[in-house]
Amino acid sequence: MASGQRTHPLAGIFPPPALIIQVSLYLPALILTSSSHHPSPSPLPSSPSCSDTMRAAICVLLSLLLLGSSAMKHKACLSKSELGLQGQKFLRKHLQRSGWFLVQTPLTLYKSEEKRTCAGFTPQSASPEHRNRALSPWKYRIDVDENRYPQEIAVAECLCEGCIINGQENLTFNSEPVKQTIMVSRYEKCPEDPQKFSLVMEPMEIEVACTCVIPRTSH
Repeated sequence: MASGQRTHPLAGIFPPPALIIQVSLYLPALILTSSSHHPSPSPLPSSPSCSDTMRAAICVLLSLLLLGSSAMKHKACLSKSELGLQGQKFLRKHLQRSGWFLVQTPLTLYKSEEKRTCAGFTPQSASPEHRNRALSPWKYRIDVDENRYPQEIAVAECLCEGCIINGQENLTFNSEPVKQTIMVSRYEKCPEDPQKFSLVMEPMEIEVACTCVIPRTSH
């Protein structure tokens, strides 16, 4: 690869687009050929070999996609610091779309948040943050995973078991976490060089807030 070319850190997750387009161009012709030989529908042969033209086309398509995926999977093999720099913009966009954020100062945030308790909570009507005005207030903890990007994510924890009604905790109601799925990346070691990695996207469910609900009843 030329030194001027840049490879997206997530390029290895999917087969190259050119491969998919090239195969898809031939697939309709193969299916049409099959239809002209078989005007009426007929069941696929029970034999595991791809003797039928349509089935052969599908087998070729799947085989090429799998080969392309395998060949490209570890193409973007970089150090963790390089992946972090290149993947930051992409992942920040996904996290912002989901209404969440990357932790910038985790230690400061954690130390200030760990002191928050239900007994010591006082609603702040002028606060722009919902958690300070909520009937079910919450704090943040930092979820850390060194094999994930971002490594640090702020996760909500409900302060109270009940809800704050008229300035007091009321156990007639329950505080429940609100969950949301965001996209993160996992570091996957490259077989050619264990010191380098590629990024694999995956969904992650986290608690983003708390809400006040009536207790669940069993029927």
